[in-house]
Amino acid sequence: MAKVVVWMNPSLDGYISREDGALDWQSVDEDIHRYFNEKARQLSAFLHGRRMYDLMSAFWPTPEALADSDVMAEFAKIWTEKPKLMFSRTVKTANWNTRVVNENIGEEVARLKQQPGGDLAVGGAKIAASLQKLGLIDEYHLFVQPVAIGRGVPMFPEDSDVKLRLLESHAFKSGVVFLRYETIRDP
Repeated sequence: MAKVVVWMNPSLDGYISREDGALDWQSVDEDIHRYFNEKARQLSAFLHGRRMYDLMSAFWPTPEALADSDVMAEFAKIWTEKPKLMFSRTVKTANWNTRVVNENIGEEVARLKQQPGGDLAVGGAKIAASLQKLGLIDEYHLFVQPVAIGRGVPMFPEDSDVKLRLLESHAFKSGVVFLRYETIRDP
C-alpha cells in the first residue's frame, strides 16, 4: 500500500513561500538535490494542486534545458517521466505525463493508496491541507530552510490540528534539515 507523503521546503517559522509566492529565500544545493533525487526515484507519482503544477512545469521543462547541473537535470528527468496528478476544478488537460482530476479528490487519492508501488508525493499547501482534513496524509518530508521570513503562505492552515512522530532526520552542510514525520491518527 502506498503512503501519501507531503514534500515541503518550509522556513523555520513555517512558511512555504512569501505572500506573493516567491521562493527566493530557499537554498537547495547539490547535496540536498542528490538526497531529494534519491527519494524522488522511489515514488509512484507526484500529486499537485494547480499552482504547484504550474510552478513545477515552468521550472522543470526538460532535463536537457538544465545541462549546467547534473543533479538538477536528473530531477527534471525524474519529474517529467513520473506520473503526475494535478487537482484542479478549472483545468481540463496538462502535459508532462499528467492526469487532471477535477472532482472527488479524496476518493481518487484513497484509490491510489491501495495500488502497489512507491509513495505518492504531495506538493502544494492547499492540496496538502485538503488531504490532511480527509485523513489521507501518512507522512511529512520537510526540508526545513535555515531562515525565518516573517510571513507568507503557511505550511499548515490556522485550523490545523496535526500530531506527528519523528521517524528520521538529516542535517545538511548548508544548514537545511530534513525531517521525516508520520501522522499520528487518533483512535
